[in-house]
This record gives sequence, C-alpha cells and structure tokens, in this order.
Amino acid sequence: MPRTGAVLATNVPLDSNYNPRGAEIDEHRGAISTGFSLPRAHGVWSGIASYARTSSSIRRGFVTDPTGPVLPATGERSKADVDEVYRDAHVELTEVPRTQIVAGVYYMYGRGRMRGGEINYTIDSDGSNPPDEDTIPAETRARITDTRNFGGAYGCATWTPSARWRLEAGLRLNLTSERRTTSLDDLQTSSLQQGSDSRGDARLGGSAGVTYTAWSRGADDVRIFADYRNTYKPAAVDFGLDAMSRILQPEESQSVELGLRTGLRDRRLQVELSAFDMELENLVVPTVVGGQPALENAGAERLRGIELEACGRLPHDIVLRAAGSVHDARFLDYVRDFGGVPTQLRGNRQEMTPRYLAGAGIVYAPAKGVIAHVDAAYTGSRYLNKRNTALAPPFTTWGMGIGWRADRWELRLDGTNLGDRRDPVAESELADASYYRLEARRLWLSVDWRF
Repeated sequence: MPRTGAVLATNVPLDSNYNPRGAEIDEHRGAISTGFSLPRAHGVWSGIASYARTSSSIRRGFVTDPTGPVLPATGERSKADVDEVYRDAHVELTEVPRTQIVAGVYYMYGRGRMRGGEINYTIDSDGSNPPDEDTIPAETRARITDTRNFGGAYGCATWTPSARWRLEAGLRLNLTSERRTTSLDDLQTSSLQQGSDSRGDARLGGSAGVTYTAWSRGADDVRIFADYRNTYKPAAVDFGLDAMSRILQPEESQSVELGLRTGLRDRRLQVELSAFDMELENLVVPTVVGGQPALENAGAERLRGIELEACGRLPHDIVLRAAGSVHDARFLDYVRDFGGVPTQLRGNRQEMTPRYLAGAGIVYAPAKGVIAHVDAAYTGSRYLNKRNTALAPPFTTWGMGIGWRADRWELRLDGTNLGDRRDPVAESELADASYYRLEARRLWLSVDWRF
C-alpha cells in the first residue's frame, strides 16, 4: 500500500495486485549435514559440518506513483543461487568443579550469484488487465557475485561459586573476508557500469552476565540478573538490481540489560521484568537506488526499553498470559538524501517501530477433551517514515480458537485478526513510501495425528 504525503493513498483498492501476470517468487533449498560427539575423561568433543544450496527465481513488480487512473510500475526478473558451507568444532570441559567451559572454532563460507534485469510497465489503478511478465522487455541487465569467508574462535564459561550466584562470560574472535563484483548494463542507453570491492575485518565480541538469587523457598525464587553484550556480524548481502559494488559495513552493537525474574506459588506464577539499552552502528536498512530496492548502512541508532511478562497457571488447566513493553528506537547519526537534500535524522524515531506494545490471552488446555484460547494484542502508534511526518494510529487485534484433544489426535479451528484490521505494519522493500498491511482475517481448520 503506497503513501501519499502523511497518509496512505486512498485511491489504491485494498489487496489490489499490481504484479504482472506470471509473477512469482520460487525458491528451492537443499541441505545436508553431519556431526560427531566423542566423550572423553576431561569432557566432550563435538563437531558439525553442513552444506546448503538455495536457488530462487523472482518475477515481481510494484507501483511507483499511486496517482492517476493508469499507474506506472517497475519490477524485476532475476535468478539467484547461493552456496553455503558451515563447520564447527568445540570441546566442553566437564571436570572443572562448579564450572562449565566451552571452547571452539568455526568457519562459514558463502558464495552468491545473481542475474537479472529491471522491467517497467503500466497497469490500471484497480490492478486489472496486468501485462504478461514474459512480454515485458528488460531495460537493464545486472550481474552480482559475492564471496564471503567468516570464521574465528570462541569460548564461554559459567561459574557457580554458591547456590545464590551464577556468573557467565564469553569471548569471540570474528574474522571476515569478502569480495564482490558487479556489472550493470543499461540496455536503453547501451552503457555498461562495472565495479568490484573487497573487505577484511577482525573484530572481538563478548558478553558477561551475573544472576543473583535474592530469595528462594522450595521451588520458588526471586532472581536478579544483569548482562553486557558486544556483538558483530557482517552486513546482509545486497542482491538488488542497482548492482552497487560497495560492500556494506558490518553491523555492531553494545547492550546492557537489568532485570528481575520470579517463580512463585510453586512456580504457578512467573513474572519477568527487564530494562535494556542498546546502541547499534551501521544498522542495515532498506532504501531505493535508481528506482530499485537496495540496502544501506544507517549510521548509529539507540534502542531503549522496558518489558514485562507474566504467566499464571490456574486450577482446571487454565493458563493466563500477559505482556507489555515500552520501546524507544531513535537514530543517533544518520544522514539520508531526500530529493537531493541531505537530511540529518538524529533524534528521529525509527520508522515502523511502535512505542507501546501489549498483549494478553487465556488458554484452556487439558490433556484430553475440549481445548480453547482467546488472545488480544495492542500495537501503539508508529511513524511511517524516517522524517517522522506521517504517524499511523494504534490498533488492537484479537483471535480465538477451539478444538478437541484425544490420546493420539487433535482437531482445531483457529482464527486470527478476527476484527479484520488492515493497518500498515512493515515497510516494503520494493518501493519507497510503500507498506505491507496486516494480514486479513484468517480462519483455518487443522488436524494433528500422532503416530
């Protein structure tokens, strides 16, 4: 669903389909893995190796301007193949008193190849009479090859000096090398752009945490926990048809968390309250380059929040659940180009991130007989855009289900979003100022048979 100014476009029919006829996303994935585990006097040696190949074919399109009775649209016709190899070997030491120690090495290899081109066409505003995909000529021809090696070593330890204290620490060395080559042939102007990039990184990451049992009696307890984490990961590979040769910078984050976890009344009541503060650098976000979806680094961002969860088990197989959170996700340093004007977004809330979330539900689940549940979820207001000029209102959804459970089979009728809310919930990667709406009301009947 596209946006015009501060609101969603009203002239676009709900659930209209602007893809060309024959559009599809067809993906096939095959994988094989093996591993070993060797007990020894000092501990256990373990390892795993796997290989996976993913092939995908994409034919799709999206509207670029929602005004007028006939809408211009652009899209892609592409194929991609990705080969992945993963290996890990580690040892778990079991003979150290009050301590668990794990140390190992890992290696990941990936190679992806994309071939595709941009297509452009027009379509009626109601999505009727779409052109055949195979009759639309390609206007560009893009090729991307990306090869990445990602490996390193890691170790973690857990020490329990007494019944009240538990301390954890871990360290990981990350080594990354990547090479990317691209070419973009504009068939309209007969121009060819080629490029390549390579990047190598060596980064340390780690974590440390402590848990203190402030009170305990039988199965009940009250625990206070705190932890710090420093993480690193290479950026997602961009197979966009813009065929940019630049390799994105790796994402990094630092976070602290403090919380309290309880189990009361023979653990029939469990409550967890936590607060966190996280800073991210080089966060990868969707963008549009030359009218085509792409990825870019978003400078720095800060996420803060408080979360509360509770679960109560009542007599007669009834379970009550509730959760709520307050989140604040803001850009710290992110300059974005809007219509040729560089704009600093520092202090703006990240788009599509609601400040308030809440949910509650009741479940009736005996071992046999009638089973049922009812749940509701609240999503607060969130900005539709990075400049924070279009605010979407909050909404609430609810669902329910009923069924029958026997020894070896279960029959269920479930429904989600029974109020049929269609609010925007995620930004589309296909076009700027376009959004995915909440999935419509859904009912399904299922049968589960246990052999």
